[in-house]
Amino acid sequence: MLSKRVKDCLQVIGIDSFDERMVDKITCDSRECTSNSIYIGDKYKEDAKSKDAIIIDSTYASILINDFYDNPSKNYFVIGVTGTNAKTSISIYLKEMLTNLGYRCIRLGTNYHELLDEKVE
Repeated sequence: MLSKRVKDCLQVIGIDSFDERMVDKITCDSRECTSNSIYIGDKYKEDAKSKDAIIIDSTYASILINDFYDNPSKNYFVIGVTGTNAKTSISIYLKEMLTNLGYRCIRLGTNYHELLDEKVE
């Protein structure tokens, strides 16, 4: 199980803390909160607070999560396709081209995702 000290987690986003508790979960679902979790969000922060979770503004979510999970994307190359038209066609074409060149690809789309050659709705 992954866990880090609260003060180490908060230091990444510039907050000094002397809290020695261990964090084992970062969540945006207040129902999952415990005293060992960090809640990110505003809507249900009172519920999370009542469970003694650490409350963090969603502005810091990406920085905090990236550090907590040890920069999970550092070993991946990501291509984003944006625009008004042809995003699906271009992303399918890129996935096929890169797969044929020997790369393992995952395509995330609006309608479905492709994990290797399997469609996931």
